[in-house]
Amino acid sequence: MVKIIKCAAFLLLKNGLMLVEKRADTKKVYSGVIAIPGGTFEEGETAEQAAMREIREELDVEPISMTFLGIETDKHAYLPDSIFEIHYFKVEEWKGTIKKLEAAELKWIPIDNYKELAPKPDRDIVKKTLIL
Repeated sequence: MVKIIKCAAFLLLKNGLMLVEKRADTKKVYSGVIAIPGGTFEEGETAEQAAMREIREELDVEPISMTFLGIETDKHAYLPDSIFEIHYFKVEEWKGTIKKLEAAELKWIPIDNYKELAPKPDRDIVKKTLIL
């Protein structure tokens, strides 16, 4: 039986740039790659609640507003009997100073450089919703 793993991911955008992370080598899924930050839902959370929590946990900032971009799915060799259902949000305003709390590295890249993102769902959501 296939297990659905729900995840929330967030695109912080500023002046035509998006914040991406180099995932820590200790992560079991997509370790060491450039990706959109995010994480899995906790029991009983909505997608928006999970995204808000993940932003605080990973960057120590509070979104002023978020826009839902869509859902992409993915499979990963580490969990072959699972499908990741990734709920993406766009954040253009936030309170606080961004801190690197979980990622190996954070960097701002031009939105047009979305092909640097290793996970296909990350590339797909940017291409579908942000590339005109």
